[in-house]
Amino acid sequence: MPLVEFECDVPDAQGILVRLADRTGESLPGADVEVRSSGVGQLLAAGKTDASGEVRFQLPHRADLVVSASFIGFEPVAITPVTVRQECRTTIAVQLEVRSACGPIEVVAKEPSAPSQ
Repeated sequence: MPLVEFECDVPDAQGILVRLADRTGESLPGADVEVRSSGVGQLLAAGKTDASGEVRFQLPHRADLVVSASFIGFEPVAITPVTVRQECRTTIAVQLEVRSACGPIEVVAKEPSAPSQ
């Protein structure tokens, strides 16, 4: 479950800060994050997390949004609705789960061929 916090009446407060980590709390740098309007799904912002697993977006108006995140080897996640409050920073802390295998894995072993003479 993502943790959503609001920080208001501080300098440069407006916008969204997304923090991504794995289950152990290790940050996930290079993860893809998108912000879309919750109504029509219009892409409003997109970016990658930095070395500390964070990405910031400045959104100049109050809105209800969908924030989605994905990273190779992890299950993608969509957080909805996220309400951006005017003059507040919305911080979303998300833990991504390791992706599980989607089906059976078949291993085929062949006998080594005898060298030809």
